[in-house]
Amino acid sequence: MIQKRPNNELGTRITVAGGEGISWMGIQQGQGIDMEKVCCLLAMGNAEMRRMVHAVLSREGMGAIQESWDVETTETQLKTMSPDLIIVDAGIAESMSEATHMVKKLRLAALSSNPYAVVLALMANPSSEEVMAWVNAGVDDLVAHPVSPKVLLDRLSIQVEARRPFVVTSEYLGPERRNRQRPGVSIEQIAVPNTFGEKVRGTYDGESIDEQISDMVSHLRTRRVECQAARILQMIKILRPMFQQPEAHDLLVNRLRQMGLIILEMGRHLSNTPYEEVNGLCATLHGLVKRLGSEKRDPEDMKKLDEAARKLAVAFNIETSEPHQPMSAAAE
Repeated sequence: MIQKRPNNELGTRITVAGGEGISWMGIQQGQGIDMEKVCCLLAMGNAEMRRMVHAVLSREGMGAIQESWDVETTETQLKTMSPDLIIVDAGIAESMSEATHMVKKLRLAALSSNPYAVVLALMANPSSEEVMAWVNAGVDDLVAHPVSPKVLLDRLSIQVEARRPFVVTSEYLGPERRNRQRPGVSIEQIAVPNTFGEKVRGTYDGESIDEQISDMVSHLRTRRVECQAARILQMIKILRPMFQQPEAHDLLVNRLRQMGLIILEMGRHLSNTPYEEVNGLCATLHGLVKRLGSEKRDPEDMKKLDEAARKLAVAFNIETSEPHQPMSAAAE
């Protein structure tokens, strides 16, 4: 739990869950603090804001600050410098989806040796769609333009003292997006390595945290494919009755297409997990789903999908919640 600082303590104050305050200056005045070791990447298309943020961070003693202004440069920097902190805006890309896709790739350990770097997204006149796009990409926090030094430091303080834990689902990997979990839904919350926080606190141990990051990448990769397998089985169960409902044809085809994408994604991330042998089954599932979504639907493919689903459940040790009804029977 974060302890409330004395009222006479200097520094920018912020409020977090529970109403307890923390102070950026209080953090800096602690023992062993060395902001010079923090590695930051400013991936911002807005040159004026990039210069302002650079000046603020330099004034606070942050040592290594690199800049990028488009997706290509940013991805190159991510692969070479492994930043602890990334501040990004949509101006680095031609489209919002391109910018958010880059953050998703980061979280999936496809761009940097530190996929758990703190990521702040800066937005100018944000719409609700833009906010949700950044949140669903896996950023830690959002800051609206124009950003003041106080607000920026406040948000950075949160990432040191009260960073949100990560969660992993079939389609998301990143900081917890909800303030509280939905009733009846339990999702594992995971404290990922935070190199930014460790360096600001002066507790950074490079060898130890590199090992922690490597272990966490393996753990979350495994959890993600497990979530995807469970999601695929859930979707097959939901789709069974739709095969005998002509009015649901368009929805069925759309859901099959969505399931096909999840199957492809799972297949791409099976390596270095306990489920590598499932790769062939993924190819079989994808082919069946693709054919079932076509105009020439073969009843034999429904039987084959049932069998593939049973094999998937066995491979991932997933128990079905109710007796299995063959898809071929549902379609009769």
